[in-house]
Amino acid sequence: IQNLAVDVFGGKVTGEGEFAIADQSYAAHLTANGIDVAAVQSYAGTRMTGLENLDALAGRAKADVTFSSTGADAETFQAGGSMSVAQGAYGALPIDTLSASFGVQGRDLTIDYLSAQLPNHSSVGLEGKIVRGEMLDLAFYGGHFDLSLLANLDSRIDMQGFSDFKGTVHGSLANPEVAVDFSANHGKAFRQPFDSLVLKASGSLDHIAIDD
Repeated sequence: IQNLAVDVFGGKVTGEGEFAIADQSYAAHLTANGIDVAAVQSYAGTRMTGLENLDALAGRAKADVTFSSTGADAETFQAGGSMSVAQGAYGALPIDTLSASFGVQGRDLTIDYLSAQLPNHSSVGLEGKIVRGEMLDLAFYGGHFDLSLLANLDSRIDMQGFSDFKGTVHGSLANPEVAVDFSANHGKAFRQPFDSLVLKASGSLDHIAIDD
């Protein structure tokens, strides 16, 4: 297949590929531009179990992806590429830009990097692996993060100031172990002012211990 061009999800996908009838193997390279992320999530959510609530991310995306496999065997599936989203949002949280590089081997996902630039020069990032769709080995970080942005995720969070943080997430997707180092300066936490705030937290999602 050469010079493939399809208008889909409000944007365009172009590419090329090969399919071998003898062993049902295939390989392809696709590029996408101007794709409506919300439309993709809505389509996936109606057809794939477990993705019904993935309609939080919005924006226009572009991507460059290669993939290959043999037959329907998920273990032979390989993919890799990059994507970016401009002027998007996660729910009510605005995202100036988001970019990511990733690879897939069978049911293992490697995130080389996922970086988001938010308003007021805030940034957050993520890297690591998700093994067989259920075991997490991730690291995350944030720099000059505007704490007032958290109200966009939950209106009950009343915080101001700028923070830096880093942490890890390990273990099962259902209840992973989380560890985070957090610091903030010259802000307010639920209307209480602070000059500096430093804390460490660790534990599973259902039992977090905080050391101030």
